[in-house]
Amino acid sequence: MTVFFTSDTHFGHQGIISHADRPFEKVARMDNEMVKRWNETVGPRDVVYHLGDFGWNQKPADFLQLVDLLHGEKHLILGNHDPDFVRNLAGSAAYGFRSVHERLELRLDGERIVLDHYPMRSWNGSFHGSFQLYGHCHNTMPPIHRSLDVGVDAWDFRPVTFTQIRQRLDKLGLLNREKAA
Repeated sequence: MTVFFTSDTHFGHQGIISHADRPFEKVARMDNEMVKRWNETVGPRDVVYHLGDFGWNQKPADFLQLVDLLHGEKHLILGNHDPDFVRNLAGSAAYGFRSVHERLELRLDGERIVLDHYPMRSWNGSFHGSFQLYGHCHNTMPPIHRSLDVGVDAWDFRPVTFTQIRQRLDKLGLLNREKAA
């Protein structure tokens, strides 16, 4: 089992193509390509934390059908575009998401990770080596110490592992600082 992170898929959102300068002409092509890349990356027994804005203006049945197409055990951190009905989709495999949260803290590989849809300048444990993963910004906000955008616009339209996140932070010189900026 591998743990993955992603955000801001905006399935079904034609306007996000121009807003985030995505390389797709039509929303159906974007959606199909993201499903394909997700399933090439994530196995059925893997775990995915989606940090919000999963879909856009979808009917519950269409939303659930899309969630079911994607591999892995899925957990959702709510974003500003996730509809109200999504809050009630936790706990049953029939509803696609194993859990739904406003914000979530977890431990992975001995590290504390704070998951939120929004980027934070300071987060729980930020001065003590914790990480903060976010979306919302569509790869437009520069990362800071141990905090990084995991949205599809920053990661080739597919989920990423914590190892990949750490490698990117290290390459940017943001992994081993003692305190947040």
